[in-house]
Amino acid sequence: MSWDYGSCAVALYESTPGATYKGIAADLGVSRGSLREWVLRMIRRKPEEWRHMANPVEP
Repeated sequence: MSWDYGSCAVALYESTPGATYKGIAADLGVSRGSLREWVLRMIRRKPEEWRHMANPVEP
């Protein structure tokens, strides 16, 4: 999976303690609905891959 803007936005959302769709979307200048859809799409499309990307292992 490539790291496009949506993927990076989802990673930021997932890695920020206490994050809300509204807060992260405002920080990034995107709509809350877009961020929510990106998160749901990422989880549905490749859940095992997303878990790895959301919790990267240091080499």
